[in-house]
Amino acid sequence: MFVYRGRIACALAIMAFLSLAPTVAGATSTEPTPGMTGADVSYPQCATGAPVGSDFAVVGVTNGTLYSTNTCLASELSWASSLVVTPAFYITAADPGSGYSSHWPIANTPSPKTCDGTNSTNCSYDYGWSAALSSYQSALDAEMTNGTTNPQGVTSAATWWLDVENSASWQTQESKYGASSSFETNDQAALEGMVAALHSEGVVGLGIYSNAPQWKGIMGTIGTTFASLPVWLAGFSSSASAQTGCADPSFDGGAVALTQFVAGNVDDDIACSEVDAATDVAASVSGTSARVTWAPPVIGGATGYSVSASPGTATCQAVTTSCVVAKLNPGSSYTFTVSAVVGGTTLVSTPSSVVTITKVPGSVSLTATSPTRGVLQLGVGRLALLSDVTVTYQYSLNGRRWLALPVPSTRRVDLRGLSPNHFYSVRVRAVDTSGAGRASVARRVLVRAQGRTATPS
Repeated sequence: MFVYRGRIACALAIMAFLSLAPTVAGATSTEPTPGMTGADVSYPQCATGAPVGSDFAVVGVTNGTLYSTNTCLASELSWASSLVVTPAFYITAADPGSGYSSHWPIANTPSPKTCDGTNSTNCSYDYGWSAALSSYQSALDAEMTNGTTNPQGVTSAATWWLDVENSASWQTQESKYGASSSFETNDQAALEGMVAALHSEGVVGLGIYSNAPQWKGIMGTIGTTFASLPVWLAGFSSSASAQTGCADPSFDGGAVALTQFVAGNVDDDIACSEVDAATDVAASVSGTSARVTWAPPVIGGATGYSVSASPGTATCQAVTTSCVVAKLNPGSSYTFTVSAVVGGTTLVSTPSSVVTITKVPGSVSLTATSPTRGVLQLGVGRLALLSDVTVTYQYSLNGRRWLALPVPSTRRVDLRGLSPNHFYSVRVRAVDTSGAGRASVARRVLVRAQGRTATPS
């Protein structure tokens, strides 16, 4: 099982996205309740009839290809409008290129982008734009056929899904073109054109239907171009796996709003819970440890957390919203992610900002003698240090607090005014801006009352 690296924004995106469908006669809700089961219907269901027991529906506008119309769109839309949730639309997305489409833009097409009629990025954009407007008009006509009040407003307020899959004609999939960065760019442009065209008609609720293998095979490495769009994740074999799939990673970086599974000859859908992961992950360094803090998932309620450092395998566990990752390597830089267990599913946060574990000074060697009355003379060993690091030294007598120790270039210093004929246990450590190094081995010395040198015990 994959884990979804989510954020609060993704949860809010799902809620906003699912609230965009309009209210129509027969519907009692403008959005599916998380966990609701729906169905997507289109031309294959013209012969079999509408499914039974659905709470919501996504109605296919096209007849399997762009520039076509589902022959029973109006009747399926009428059925979908009788459910408890207002209907959404989906349309086939494609980019066949100039060699495979009679609808390819002609030369000297001035808008929405200047197209010379060749197989170019601009022409792919224009192809997607015009195809989406054609589907939008088909949906508008169906609403008018059904006598919908304010069909323009209802059509533009509905949620629209763009179906990206291998069954359509894409330049990256066609033998005349093939998988290459230039044809991937064209396919991306066609999808961008579809999105822009629907936006131009006032559509706000837009999402993409696909799964990771098909999306990557068609679009290639696309970055965050479509990350603002929620996804309808396909490819699950049961209701249970589809529910769990709500926490899977989305293929475009957007929030997972719906998952699809096959039940008999009907494609059913699950409305995802607005689950999200821990957010605002931050780390502060102290010595060779990092204290990691985070905000809990907004919805879902985490039952436990695990924090992981990268690189490496250092971790810590917590039931609250902070823990300390210890034994990190001095001089190394780390990010930290928080895994939250929500409803039995592990959700992983986005990484924290990079922090660096500074190299602290090493342990110093120490000799101690008492050459004369009331004096403790210390010999401090040298440290191998970077030239730009300023080091000071501290000493502690008999386990008491650490005090500054001036160390001249000879590395020897006298502690004066001590009580004669008393034993003192002394330690020394080096300190720089990253913290204090390990203390030296303690030396126990009798401070003499006479002028003779006392030797360490």
